[in-house]
Amino acid sequence: MTPAAQIAALINEHSSLTVTISPEQVSKHCYVTLPGVKACAKVQKLAWYLAEISHLVVHPDFRRRGHAGEIVWLACLQAKEMGARIAQCTVRHDNLASRSLFDGMGFVRGVSFIGPSGKEVSVWQKTL
Repeated sequence: MTPAAQIAALINEHSSLTVTISPEQVSKHCYVTLPGVKACAKVQKLAWYLAEISHLVVHPDFRRRGHAGEIVWLACLQAKEMGARIAQCTVRHDNLASRSLFDGMGFVRGVSFIGPSGKEVSVWQKTL
């Protein structure tokens, strides 16, 4: 299985996304991963100063081992290498684990809104 197929499988099987991600879509974007694709996150530059971190997933067999923090750290490094000055992500209000993770990594919660799922979502940002 190609790395892109492994990333797509991880996202499709273990994330809360309501759409299916194909290996071809993965190949078109920048993803940071841990060896063996235990965890991944997409990093995308949105503006000259801003990068978005999304599709953060840790395989259930590897949760509670610090891998999410490691992936966020790698994603921030990648965003900085892309020239971004701010890293941003969106987190559902009911996702306490992600809220705690980003808070602990120096992200600040900003505006909140109701997302397409009907649930409250907050924007979290960190200066790089």
